[in-house]
Amino acid sequence: QLYQPKNQFSSLIQLQSQLFILLLPIQLYLFGTVSLLSPALNFIAIPFVSFLLLPLLLLLVFFILLAIPGIEFLLWMTEQLLIIFWKALTSIAPFSEYLQFSSTEITIWHLLCYPFLLLLLLTFQLRVKITIIGTLMLLMVEQKQPDLFRMMIMDVGQGLAVSIDYHNKYLIYDTAYGSEDFSVAEMTILPWLNSISVSSVDLLVIGHGDADHAGGARFLMNLVKIKELVTGPDVKVPEGTYYTPHSISSCELGQQWKWDNLIIRVLSPEAGNRHLKEGNDTSCVLLFEINGKRILLTGDIEVEAEEQLLKNYPNLTADVLFIPHHGSKTSSTAAFVEQVNPKIGIISSGYLNRFNLPAENIIKRYHNQSVEIFNTAYSGAIELTINTQGNIAIKQWRLHNRTLWRRH
Repeated sequence: QLYQPKNQFSSLIQLQSQLFILLLPIQLYLFGTVSLLSPALNFIAIPFVSFLLLPLLLLLVFFILLAIPGIEFLLWMTEQLLIIFWKALTSIAPFSEYLQFSSTEITIWHLLCYPFLLLLLLTFQLRVKITIIGTLMLLMVEQKQPDLFRMMIMDVGQGLAVSIDYHNKYLIYDTAYGSEDFSVAEMTILPWLNSISVSSVDLLVIGHGDADHAGGARFLMNLVKIKELVTGPDVKVPEGTYYTPHSISSCELGQQWKWDNLIIRVLSPEAGNRHLKEGNDTSCVLLFEINGKRILLTGDIEVEAEEQLLKNYPNLTADVLFIPHHGSKTSSTAAFVEQVNPKIGIISSGYLNRFNLPAENIIKRYHNQSVEIFNTAYSGAIELTINTQGNIAIKQWRLHNRTLWRRH
């Protein structure tokens, strides 16, 4: 015998809970995340919209069509209700960020099996169903591996945003494109941090001042606690943000951070070098060393900065190289590519971008050096991990999750 609610209030709770359970795998499959507050919000929002706001709007249309007096009052009432409704939603929004359930492991096979699971649960009471579904959700959560070094190169179009996490320490390098009223970080960096339950970043590095690298800084600093901020010489630090970094410094050669086995070094720009004071060559260049592997993050450096790097570090090599300036012709000199000699090259670029990056001759130069290249324009987000044995693994999220990254 099916569970029968005792009254209408219980019936509404049961309906919202069942709809949440029914749509849960579909939402996870399509979006990779779901708000655990949604049943409670729907319980309030659906009656409000269905029985108050929508009838009032229909009545307002009726009054307007027939020119019945009282339109101004109805407009004012509708406006007030919308203001109240919107303020209520915005006040709840911060709590929703902390009550997100994320899982990237849902496949089409899970969706096909889910109806059979629901049929098996049909005869159980609601609280038993919720317990079973909740247990399955916990099993779907990706287990953190603290000894695993993970670098996520986000798919931000023409720009750059990189997240690094290791031993519960978190670094963000660059914040993608942003302007006064728009930020790619809202659609990429923030959802990623929410999905791994991070509300505080240990180190934010803004490589240089171009909008496709520094544009999302203000947005990020309004929503995420930043312990330390390091910026390129031409970066203007956002003022008046909700969160103020504990420390702010300029990126200079010689800076270093050590997170257990991970060492992060600044290789450029060099303080006092009058040739590297502005433009792309002021980009903050970082070298990551972990478990015998090296990753060189170059930002937008061009020929002059590359030559200075080779002069300062004549034996500079890296297993993974962020190909400078998105693969521009103004970077990646033959001498630089030959000296660094990477096995893997990473490019963050927009699909069919107006700059035609990366340049064909630059890609050919790396291929001639037997470098395996991954480009976010075709790979989607690129996840690079290094385990304790120093083995590098690459996951191309466009190939792994085609529901979020459509084929061109």
